[in-house]
Amino acid sequence: MSLDKAARPAIAILEAWRRTFAASSGFTMDEAILTQLRRIRERYRELTDEMGRPDVAADFEQMNRLAKERADLAHVVELLDAYETAETAAGDARQMLSEDDDEMRTLAQPELDAAEAQIDRLNNLQPAAGARHDDANMAAIDR
Repeated sequence: MSLDKAARPAIAILEAWRRTFAASSGFTMDEAILTQLRRIRERYRELTDEMGRPDVAADFEQMNRLAKERADLAHVVELLDAYETAETAAGDARQMLSEDDDEMRTLAQPELDAAEAQIDRLNNLQPAAGARHDDANMAAIDR
């Protein structure tokens, strides 16, 4: 499988993700897109497991093919993991804001602001060409 062929589904999903959120913020990612991204993450994990098998490790061509496919998916998996982490943090902060405790609400607001800012950054990322690791996009995840 060529790199372009392996990357095509990931690129299409990232493009749909970007289009969905380019003009809006504060919305939850469409469940259909999340389902597709989670399938890609599952394939990534399958590839990781397969590459750890001794018979695969002994076959250079197979290992190389699997490593290339895995590399094409890594960027999508990193973005999805960062998105889900930020969504969880935002949900936790919203829950804390609903508490009666003023001190808890005071602590929760900066957490919510940070999580929502991270979600906005992720929603506005441009997909990396060829679904390869893109330093500019990954730097946004680390902020």
